[in-house]
Amino acid sequence: MGKKQNKILNLFLIYIMIQPVVDVFTSLSVRYLEMSLTIGVLIRTLFMVVVAIYALVVLDKKDKIKLFIYYALMAVYMIGFLAVSFVENGASSIIIQMKGLVRTFYLPVAIAALFLLFRKNRYQINHQVFVATLFLYTATIFIARLSGAAFSTYNTGLGVGTVGLYYAANEIGAILCILAPILVIQLLTQKLNWGNVVSLVLLIFAIFEMGTKVPFLGVLGLAFVTIVICIIQYFAKKDKGYLRKGLATIGILVVCIFVVGYTPIGNNMERVYGPIFPKIIQVGEEQTTTNNKPITTFQEFQTESVSGRDEFLKANKEKFFSGSSLDRIFGIGYLTNINGEVKETKLVEMDYFDIFFNQGYLGTIVFFAPIAYIALVTIWNLLKNFKKMILDPEILLMGYSVFISFGIALLAGHVLVAPAVSIYMAVFMILLYFKVEDLKKQKEIVE
Repeated sequence: MGKKQNKILNLFLIYIMIQPVVDVFTSLSVRYLEMSLTIGVLIRTLFMVVVAIYALVVLDKKDKIKLFIYYALMAVYMIGFLAVSFVENGASSIIIQMKGLVRTFYLPVAIAALFLLFRKNRYQINHQVFVATLFLYTATIFIARLSGAAFSTYNTGLGVGTVGLYYAANEIGAILCILAPILVIQLLTQKLNWGNVVSLVLLIFAIFEMGTKVPFLGVLGLAFVTIVICIIQYFAKKDKGYLRKGLATIGILVVCIFVVGYTPIGNNMERVYGPIFPKIIQVGEEQTTTNNKPITTFQEFQTESVSGRDEFLKANKEKFFSGSSLDRIFGIGYLTNINGEVKETKLVEMDYFDIFFNQGYLGTIVFFAPIAYIALVTIWNLLKNFKKMILDPEILLMGYSVFISFGIALLAGHVLVAPAVSIYMAVFMILLYFKVEDLKKQKEIVE
C-alpha cells in the first residue's frame, strides 16, 4: 500500500474515531439550540459525498463504470421520487424528502464506494481503533453519570436510565452492540491488556445504565457466543487459555445476572415483564413487584417487545397499499399531507419496513443491491469453508457483529437508516467479506 493510500486510510480511521465526539455535539445542538441541521448531519453528508467522488476518481476503469451505473440508477430513482412528491404535495415537501433520502441512502452510497476501495487497496484496520471508539462512547456515559451531567434515556414514561451526553439511546445502544464483538476479539486473541479490561467494565456499566433492551440482549447473546467459541477452541487446540477465558466469561455473566435487577435496565424490564432477575432480599425488606401493567396476551407481549412499533407498522402499511401505484413504486416518503398541511411521517423504526414503505419497490431494490451482494457472497463463502470458519474466533465474532446489526435493524431500527450506526455495519460487512475471501484462497492454495 502506497503512502497516498495510507493517508486516505488514516483519514478514514480518524473519521471513525471522531464519531463519539460528533454525536455529543449533535446531541447538545439539538437539545439546547434546537438545530435540525446539526454538525453530525453536515460531517456525515460531507463524508458520503467525498468517499463517493474519491472512489469514482481513483478506481480502475471497470469498477468506476460499475459504481457510476449504480449511482446513476440511484439518482434516477431519487429524481422520480422527488418529482412524485412535488406533484402530490407541492414544493414545500422537497426539503423534508431530501433530508430523508440523504439519511436513508447514506449506507448504500458509502458501502458501495468503500467496498470497491477496500478491494482495490486491501486496507487493513487494527481492531484497536474500534475498541478505542467503543471506549469513548462508554467512558462518556460513565463520566456523565458520575458528574450528574447525563441526560435521561427516556424523556417520557416510567423508564429510567441515562444516555450520557448523547441524544438517541436507540442509536447509541446499537453502536455498543455492533462494536462489542470487536472488543471480545481483542480479549480472546491477545494477552491480558488492562485497557481492554477497563473497556469491558465500562461497556457493562453503559449497558446497565442506559436502560434499553437492545444493548442488553445483544451483549447477552455475545456472552453466549463467546462461551461457545472458547469451548470450540479448547477442544480443537487444547488451549487452556481459552478454557480460562471461557470460565471468566461465565463468571462475569453470573455476576451480571445477580446485579442487573438493581440497575436501570433491570428496573425497566421488570416493570414490563414482572420479576425476572434474581435478587437478594434483605431481612425485613418488603418484596414488591414493579410490573404496573401485567402482560396477559401474546399481542401485548409482541407490542411491548417492539416498544409499540407494530402500531406504526399497521398505519404505514395501510397508507402504502391504499396509495397510488406511484406511491408503491417510489414510496410514500417522509411526510404526510393532511388537508394541505405537510408534516413529517412517524417512522415505524423497524428499518426494513421503513425502507420498503418510504422508498417503495424501486427504492428498496436500489437500496439493498450492494448490501445484498456483499452479504450473499460472504454467506456462500462461509458455507463453503465452514470447518475453517468455525475455528476462527475473529470471523465468528465479526460475523456476530454483522448479524446483530441486521437483527437490531428488524426489531428496533436505527441501524440501516441511521448514518451514525450504519458506518460501523458497512465497515464490518466489508472486513468480514475479505476475511472470508482470504480463507477461501487459503483453501484453494492447499488443494
